[in-house]
Amino acid sequence: MKKTLIFAYFLLTVCACSGSKHSEAAIEAVADVEETAAFDGGNTKTISPTVMVEDRKMVAKGIIDIDVTQKNVDSVYTNIDQLIKHYNGYKSKEEQLTWRHSVVANIPSGTFYNFTDDLAKVGGKLSKKDISVIDMTDKYNDVASSIKSKEAALNQYRELLKKANKMSDILEVQEKINELQEEMDRLNGSRLVIEKKAAYSEVTIDLNIENSNAPANNGPSFGSEIVEALAGGLSVIRYIFLGLLYIWPLLLIGGAGFYFYKKRKK
Repeated sequence: MKKTLIFAYFLLTVCACSGSKHSEAAIEAVADVEETAAFDGGNTKTISPTVMVEDRKMVAKGIIDIDVTQKNVDSVYTNIDQLIKHYNGYKSKEEQLTWRHSVVANIPSGTFYNFTDDLAKVGGKLSKKDISVIDMTDKYNDVASSIKSKEAALNQYRELLKKANKMSDILEVQEKINELQEEMDRLNGSRLVIEKKAAYSEVTIDLNIENSNAPANNGPSFGSEIVEALAGGLSVIRYIFLGLLYIWPLLLIGGAGFYFYKKRKK
């Protein structure tokens, strides 16, 4: 890889120094260097040890349901808040409804499973525990490899820019540099997102509040059934009317045919 880049750089320097008529050939040579760097970048040996396969990028998500009563919902919610702080986590979302309190917590991945185990001790009754893990290592390595190859190509274009003589060549090379820089910014953004998701695992905690004062559900009342039946009847009439509008040509032809049939029969 180093010999290839040195040789290509030598060619680029010679082409740039030879004058404007060789500038296009120099640009093509850099494009070849970029393709070579992209190809070699796919080799895992070129990736930094911090993103090798041994350093897995695991993204974990959890859903925890806890049944609580109206009396102890506040204390349970306070215990959860303290537990999040104890594990150096943070809350990214909170929602409080009449019969459910919900919080989304982000916990350092190294202590994520300990945190979910301790949720069974905050009070109430743990009714659901669902944890899923996605391995983002391959995607992370692909992004890191792309960044490495783009960076190698970007350095080559910068060297070529120093040797350019014509304004048109300078503008062309600078445009390519800007494109590569934008691609690297996008790739770096994707890399940081994966790193953040792998560093902090997300768990949604729902406190389902049991309301002892709520009336028993003995099925719909007679009045509600009447209202529902009337609404259903209106829906049927609506669908029939709309259906007739769709087939009005057939009705028109049928009516005309029946009229002429009766007239002829008389």
